[in-house]
Amino acid sequence: GHITTCTRPTGTRARAPTATPPGSLLLAPTPTSPHSTGTGSAAPTATPPGGLPSPRNCTSLRSRGTRSDAPTATSTDWLEEHLEAPDIRIIDSSWHFPHEKRNAEQEFMESHIPGACFFDIDKIKDDQTDLPHMLPPSEMFNSTMRKLGVGDGHRVVIYDGFGMRSAARLWWMFKVFGYSDVVVLDGGFPKWVE
Repeated sequence: GHITTCTRPTGTRARAPTATPPGSLLLAPTPTSPHSTGTGSAAPTATPPGGLPSPRNCTSLRSRGTRSDAPTATSTDWLEEHLEAPDIRIIDSSWHFPHEKRNAEQEFMESHIPGACFFDIDKIKDDQTDLPHMLPPSEMFNSTMRKLGVGDGHRVVIYDGFGMRSAARLWWMFKVFGYSDVVVLDGGFPKWVE
């Protein structure tokens, strides 16, 4: 499968795979659209089946009341201190170039941050184009996040196996779909294992 889900084990910095988490929540739909007509005020928009609006209907983070100075990264020390917090969701978004002949999901299964889940950027994408890694439809992204146990009230921490290769891409996808409480782990998995 393209999604591996894990529960949060106890202890620190252990890196063994674990079991599938029970239940999941929907991401919050965007309540207004910046694409309103007339006076320039935001008008309510319909949310498609599955929960999240399409990217063109997402409001800016500022208009949703999100701090413009919200952090985009967090430290491994912060994550270790909050590793067992019930609102933390950790996602490994590692990806390798085809010529590297490496399997990111297999590497994840062998070693990852406790409680992390795997997001496969090669599979969660727009299937209507031959271009790689194009933004997936909102329904696909929302469904994937539900399967990973990500929803309202969760702080998402994204990392990859290089420190900063594909984590920023998934961070951006969260932002496009209106999810504001998401950060990249500074230094990624290499810094975690130091």
